[in-house]
Amino acid sequence: MYRFRLKAHNAIGLESEFSTIQYMMAGTTPSAPGVPMLISQSNMLIEFYWNEPFDNGGTSVTSYEVEIVRVTDTNVKSITVINANRYQYSSATLGFRAGETYHVRVRARNFITEYYTLYGTWSATATFYSSILPQTVSSLTYDNLSKVGSTIRWSLLSSEAQKGYSTSIPVYTLEMDDCKNGAFQNVLLVTTSATSYTISSLTPGITCRYRMKVDNIIGTSPYSDILSVHYAEVPAAPLAPKYVSRSGGDVSIDLSPFITIEWESPFETNGAPILGFIVEMKMNTGSFAKAYDGSSNAL
Repeated sequence: MYRFRLKAHNAIGLESEFSTIQYMMAGTTPSAPGVPMLISQSNMLIEFYWNEPFDNGGTSVTSYEVEIVRVTDTNVKSITVINANRYQYSSATLGFRAGETYHVRVRARNFITEYYTLYGTWSATATFYSSILPQTVSSLTYDNLSKVGSTIRWSLLSSEAQKGYSTSIPVYTLEMDDCKNGAFQNVLLVTTSATSYTISSLTPGITCRYRMKVDNIIGTSPYSDILSVHYAEVPAAPLAPKYVSRSGGDVSIDLSPFITIEWESPFETNGAPILGFIVEMKMNTGSFAKAYDGSSNAL
């Protein structure tokens, strides 16, 4: 701090009395701090920091003024931060709400700004969100199965918590692998509102895998559980069995009566290999009953 006074000197060599003393300080207002940078953000808090001004104006920085603007209603909150260059804006602070967009800027104060009621330069404005990642879609299901296609279904996230309190509409991405148990290289659908996708013209008999992710303003959710779909239908009915041999039986030599039959696999398996056959038989009256269970014997 410097003190100044002056007196006037006229042409005949006379001098006035000294003026009153004026106090002055060497320095100027500080330059702008660095743009606020995110430490962490959630629906409960936003924490950020900033770098000190490149030029403090010649005197030490004494504090920072932080301005936080809630974009939806232009609500402004101004905070003074002393002896720190970071701030945590949380649900315990008046004005904080989940699912909002906030604009934040900072300016430094030093002895010059405080003594002369001046203002430094604002930093650039940063944008933060009181949001978190969206949850994973609960599950994928399928119906309308055929040997060449199906309909994949899912439910949209419903609550704000499931959506991550996002300020943007969640975006759902459905992916399919190469149908050879390999990489998920096919993006089938990107949507904000659809709840199903129908795929067709596949090769009968293949198995394809599906998964889904959700994006919001913060980022991407974990993938859903993988849904595997084998593209096959009910096999065609075999032709009627053929007679091979029979015996009427001879009780005296303990030879039970028998009939031997044979059959062929269906001409059309409809996408899935035949694992075996079941034979039913009945008398002229009564109901069919299982005579042979070869469900795991394709021969």
